[in-house]
Amino acid sequence: KDEAAIKALSEAMRKTYGKSPYAALAALDEAGRLVTEGKLEDAAKSLDWARTNAPMAELAELAAVRLARLQLSLDKPEDALKTVEGIKGKGFQAVAAEIRGDALFAQKKFKEAAAAYDESLTHFDAASPRRSVVEMKRDDIAIAEGT
Repeated sequence: KDEAAIKALSEAMRKTYGKSPYAALAALDEAGRLVTEGKLEDAAKSLDWARTNAPMAELAELAAVRLARLQLSLDKPEDALKTVEGIKGKGFQAVAAEIRGDALFAQKKFKEAAAAYDESLTHFDAASPRRSVVEMKRDDIAIAEGT
């Protein structure tokens, strides 16, 4: 619970073991704490570091997904689109397409957003609880276009 000690260990991990999965995991953990503290820009830096330095594609893509969602909350849809562009792993395709839809929706590109949500739905399992959320987002586009 000692924030200073946690921060020091995280920094040491990055410097000493920068190319290990542990350093990337420490950066992901640090980003979570920073978001809780409301330090969103600092959290984005930690996530970007994890994305860039993670030795495993899965960790890099997890960091990219989190970074893109954070970029959306910071009202940076263009950055979020660039971030998810690099996500190619099968395990993250559905989420990446959903985030792309969210970013396009934020830019009021409703047709492109609907296509991204439809793509997301093709990758989600039929029983996935996330599927109904994406369906609602897609259905809300008709309402947004009418305003």
